[in-house]
Amino acid sequence: MFVFNFYISVNSIKVYLVEKIEELEESVKLTHKLAYYDNLTDLPNYYYLMDYLSNLGTETGKNGLILILSLKNINMINAVYGNDEGNYLLSDIGNHLKAILRSDEKAARVSGNEFVLWIQEKQGMEEVYIRKNEIIYLLFHEKRTQQKHLLEYYAATAEATEKSGSYLDCYRRAQIALTYAKYV
Repeated sequence: MFVFNFYISVNSIKVYLVEKIEELEESVKLTHKLAYYDNLTDLPNYYYLMDYLSNLGTETGKNGLILILSLKNINMINAVYGNDEGNYLLSDIGNHLKAILRSDEKAARVSGNEFVLWIQEKQGMEEVYIRKNEIIYLLFHEKRTQQKHLLEYYAATAEATEKSGSYLDCYRRAQIALTYAKYV
């Protein structure tokens, strides 16, 4: 009798622990998503991007381009049509980015109206600039002609090569170029 009760107790504790471990794993996944992903677009956020660019720096020979896209008139769209319409447009851009990006390209929403893309070089930097133009066309021209809002944007780029310093430095140079584009 005592052995039977002991077995049931050990088995009960084992089941309890397995359940708690599964709950903890789900909690860790949720915490990671909340910390590193944007709720509206489900794209990675600024913190994810910084980690990604830092880790990318440990891999040698990865040349590419940082592209920052800043929406000019999202605040006006929010004011005229309401925040729901602005949120819909931001969410739509996020969904469209996820659909058009290649597996070696990354996108993140780093602030209310800014998206950052990493475009990996495969066959030379000329190919990267062609891809940059293709992404901008697909995001803001081809798809947007069907919608009632014309989204205006600023675009800034910075090349990441073996000679250009870290990928975080490249991101900072793109930010400077964006600031220059906005105010000059």
